[in-house]
Order: sequence, then structure tokens, then C-alpha cells
Amino acid sequence: MQDRVSLAASATAWFAVLIGVLVAATNLRRYVCEQRFLKSLLRRLLKHGRVETRDDLITLKHFLSGSVSYDLSKREDCRPLLRQSAATTLARGEGFCGENARVAIRLLNLGGVRANRLYLQGPRWSHVLVEHDWENGRRLFDSHPDPSTLLLDEDVGRIGAWEIERLPNAHRDLNPWVDSFRIGLPKRPAFWRSLAQLRPPRLVVAVAESPDLARALAAVALLFAGLLAVNVL
Repeated sequence: MQDRVSLAASATAWFAVLIGVLVAATNLRRYVCEQRFLKSLLRRLLKHGRVETRDDLITLKHFLSGSVSYDLSKREDCRPLLRQSAATTLARGEGFCGENARVAIRLLNLGGVRANRLYLQGPRWSHVLVEHDWENGRRLFDSHPDPSTLLLDEDVGRIGAWEIERLPNAHRDLNPWVDSFRIGLPKRPAFWRSLAQLRPPRLVVAVAESPDLARALAAVALLFAGLLAVNVL
């Protein structure tokens, strides 16, 4: 009986290893393909395939606001935890502010500009946009095509990450932006608030903004757990 249990446990461990290998390989391949696609897109949009001037930022804003639309009737629809990838958003041409921000973050980082999410909090609803490095400071970028919040061309690269009151907000009287944070953490306990203000490292942003890479890393963890179990058994 004990031999059967041991054999079953060993088979389960090897199965976990196999699944880990397959899932990791599949998602890493998707991640690499998406990287290539986004880099080729940058080469088509920008002169050197890199974000070097403020006009380049404006070009990205125009491209994303014109390529990714949103449907308010779908805002209450259930969406997966990792949401859709940047490539999927561009292929479908549809997404809310979070999906739009993901594409912008991927393109900015690939274009040589460090970028990450910034969550704006209002008394009635919230919004997601992008914080990025620019001219020895951090600036705000928003290409979500909502006319009530869309960043004006003249403000691209010029509004500091601490100046959320300068952002366009047609609903300012109803829903002013009262706070901002960089990491989506629960409001309680209170000490989470300080952590949520920290700027995430580049590697964390890379994983958080790529569902394929996140799944690949989870599969690698499963792979190593399986190998560890095999060795123990």
C-alpha cells in the first residue's frame, strides 16, 4: 500500500514537472513574439524605434487613443485577474483605461523610457494612467480616449507625477482626483498605503504588465516544486 502511495506521489510530481515545462515554454514563446511585435510597431511609429522627443510621446498618444476604444456597457463584465495582453488589446482594438495603460507602458519601456502605472483615486470612481521618466523627472501620460480625461497634446511630458490636479477632468466637481498610488493594494491595513506609493522595480513592472510572462514564471515555480518533490520522494 505504501509503495502505491509513493508511486502515485512520484507520478503526480513528474506530471507537475511536465505541465510546468509545457506551460512555461508556451507562454515564454508568446512573450517573445509579443516583444517582437511591439518593437516592430515602435519602428513603424517612431523614427528610430525609440521615444526620444516630446513629439514621439505625442505620436504614441495619438496612436493609442485612436487604436484602443472602450465600451461603457462592458465595464461591469467579469474580466480575468491578469487581464489581456498588450498585443491582444491592440488586436481587438478595445480596452478600458487599464488595458490602454498596459500598452503604453510596454511601448514606453521598449522605447527606452521607464514607465509604470499610476492609479488615480476619486470619491466616486478611479482611473489608471501612466507615470514615466522624462527630462530628469516623472511625468504623466494618458492615452485612454475618454474625452473627459484625455491628456492634451500641449500637456504631454509636462505634467509632473505629483500634479494630478492639473490633469484634464471634466467631472472635477463630481469626482475630483484626491489621491494617487503606484501599486494596487488594499486600502486597509493602513500601512499598505505607504507601500502603495513605492515605485515598483522595472522587473516587477515587466512581469505585472505581461500576462504571458507572469504565467511563464508561475509555471517555472511549478516545475521546480515538482522537481523538488521528485527528489524528496
